[in-house]
Order: sequence, then C-alpha cells, then structure tokens
Amino acid sequence: TEVSRAQEVSLATSCVFLPDEKNPDYGIHDHDSESGSCHCYHLYGEAKDWGCRWYTIWMKQTCKASLAGCKLVVVTKDDGSLGHSQEGEVRFLNSKAFPHERVSTAEFALMLLECQC
Repeated sequence: TEVSRAQEVSLATSCVFLPDEKNPDYGIHDHDSESGSCHCYHLYGEAKDWGCRWYTIWMKQTCKASLAGCKLVVVTKDDGSLGHSQEGEVRFLNSKAFPHERVSTAEFALMLLECQC
C-alpha cells in the first residue's frame, strides 16, 4: 500500500498493477476457496493470461486498510460505471460489509486537489 502525506492528510491505495511478464506475479492464478476455481472466473468469466494474483494482493491490502480504519473509496468512470475488475472488487467489499464510497474520476481528482495529497 502506497501512502503519500501532505500536512495532516494521507492517501493510501490498495490498487495493484502487474504490467507484464517481467513481474513475478504476472500470469499467476490463485484459487477462490469457495468455488475452487481461480478468481478470473468470477472477475471475467474465464481464465485470463495476466492471471488473478493481483486480486489476491488487492484483497489483502484492502482488508489491511479496512482494519486500519481507512475510508475506502471506489473510483468509477466519469459516468459512474465500473470496469469488470472493479465490479469484482465491489462484490468483495460488499461481501465483507466494508463501508465504501463511490466517486467518479473527476470527483476524485477534485478531492486530491482539495487535500493537496
């Protein structure tokens, strides 16, 4: 989890990006304990070449953030819609009953400017 601080304000992200085969976690498939299949199936409907290790890392980081009392924010597209991966992330947040707020990318940018994070 990356944290940047400006005065008394902090911002943390549990975002995970495994850009290519050079990353050791790229292409790794982790299995969902409930379904037995890899997370790709509930995220995308099929296994993907890039794998779903990113999702396992994201879940751990998000649980850590929630336990630390962080405010969880889901950043949507400007029209309020989510991508496939984000839909899975929001299902996870809801399944854990983690309170979270949805804001568009434009709203999030304004939040950052206001807090000067």
